[in-house]
Amino acid sequence: MRRRRFVKTAGALTVVGVAGCLDGDEPGEGDDGNGDGGGGNGNDGNDGNGTNGEGERETNVVWEHGVGGRVDVARDGTVYGREEFTDEDGQGGVFALDASDGDHRWTYGETGGYTTYTAPVVDDAVYFGWADDAIGSGTGSLHALETDGEERWERDVGSVYDAPVVRDGTVYAGTDRGVVFAFDAEDGEQLWNFEPFSDEDAPAPTSPSVEAVSAGIVYVTAEGALYALNAEDGDETWRYEGDDRLSTAEVADGTVYATLTGRVAAFADGEELWSHEVEGTNSWIRGVRHGNVYFRHSYDLHAVDAEDGDELWSVGFGDHYSTAFDDETVYAGASDVTAFSSDGDEKWSVGLDDIEIKGISPTDGEVRAVTEEGVYRIEDGEVVWYVELPEAGVRSHLFGDEHVYVGTREKVYAVSL
Repeated sequence: MRRRRFVKTAGALTVVGVAGCLDGDEPGEGDDGNGDGGGGNGNDGNDGNGTNGEGERETNVVWEHGVGGRVDVARDGTVYGREEFTDEDGQGGVFALDASDGDHRWTYGETGGYTTYTAPVVDDAVYFGWADDAIGSGTGSLHALETDGEERWERDVGSVYDAPVVRDGTVYAGTDRGVVFAFDAEDGEQLWNFEPFSDEDAPAPTSPSVEAVSAGIVYVTAEGALYALNAEDGDETWRYEGDDRLSTAEVADGTVYATLTGRVAAFADGEELWSHEVEGTNSWIRGVRHGNVYFRHSYDLHAVDAEDGDELWSVGFGDHYSTAFDDETVYAGASDVTAFSSDGDEKWSVGLDDIEIKGISPTDGEVRAVTEEGVYRIEDGEVVWYVELPEAGVRSHLFGDEHVYVGTREKVYAVSL
């Protein structure tokens, strides 16, 4: 059996009700708050650089929770996440913590070995999948919980590797049984299912992915094929089938932008609109903004014109770098945060002590960045405030209005901004 190598970003890390943008290094790894003292004074008399005026670093920890793991969603005063994976016990369940004081509200389920839950998606309820590590085992399920942790429904559908997509009262998920399902979000009634392959031509094993739901269309990828389905009944409206393998996709205004083997391409109504060739593989869509398609290839960030695929500019970074966008600017960096205009001109760049950046979040005229060791606030290319994290080994993080929530292997922290 083929082993699952990663879970894609499209569902792995969903932030609901939290401003900003969180972007990991590759699919499956997966980014707000105001400090009390602005640029000059942080909490408790800080001098704006995370110190107490005498050179001792402050951590500004508001609370800590004794179980490590990933934080995935902050919404309506609650932080949702997944307990840490351990060699002995596997990964724990999905949890909910009070966002203000870290009090444990509930934990659901547990896993063993290398089975895992997807990141939860929070809408009117909490939705997530459970998956076996071996694609094709057919073992797994889709879950819906009330926000107080009470089970709403559970469906035996096979392994769900990507977080479900919830739109307009319907939950969509692909599974390793080679099927895409649509369920009523309220009662779990199956509305329809779609099988991209017949038994005779199905690659084994396969797990189709729901890439997006937009304007009444469900976009699904399966091996080298791209499908557009009617969201109400699952009927196929169009498809594109190619010889190369499709890896990531993003939908904008009815056009699908995707990375395939050796190229980036755009599709609509079953037709290929353009194709931009790249050398080798390992490309990932990072965003469709400013009339551009941004994608990572090798160590470089590329921008191509969304209308015709013509290359506009590219810039090289290290092996691991983060990206984020606002309405006018691209922010990217491995240990430096650099701001670029949409035409590739550098606006400013600031170094963060040669420490790997885990995420960048532009909001309200400033930029926040998280590294292995701390949280930075940047204004006009200058670091105006820094707070040290109490523990290295950041697994994930979320920015809230007043706190950054950080998941490490040992604990979950809320740190005041």
